[in-house]
Amino acid sequence: MGILAGCGSNSNSGSANTGSNAGSNAADSSDASESTAAGTESTGNIDTADLAGTQITMLNSKGEIQTALEDMAEAFKEETGIELEVQACGTGKSPYTRVTSAYNSGTAPTMAILDTTDVVALASQYAVDLSDEEWVKECVNQTTQVDGKVYSFPC
Repeated sequence: MGILAGCGSNSNSGSANTGSNAGSNAADSSDASESTAAGTESTGNIDTADLAGTQITMLNSKGEIQTALEDMAEAFKEETGIELEVQACGTGKSPYTRVTSAYNSGTAPTMAILDTTDVVALASQYAVDLSDEEWVKECVNQTTQVDGKVYSFPC
């Protein structure tokens, strides 16, 4: 199953609440410092030592951010040991078609950056229900819901 990042505008999406996120990031930074000092690599509340060598793929439908995502993926790998492959959708290609083709061929990405309409079309068949995630309560009206379940996170 994949996780879909819904980008776009409709009644189920909106702008990020940076005030709430700033407090969370500060707490996560102190947790990471304490874990690193104790000899365990950590990013936020996740122990990355056990995840080194993990491979994640992400379909990027936004060509204008491809280089930045690749740079961040490299920094993420250096920090965590987790490999993030950023797959470009391709200019003029349909992200919806790319995702469905990838599922049909058994090569589906772990995550995909999609427009909200694509999230709605793909969610019930291909996506993971994210409704119980802690961050959802901080993102009211910023996620895409299908049948009352959250299938995206704001980007």
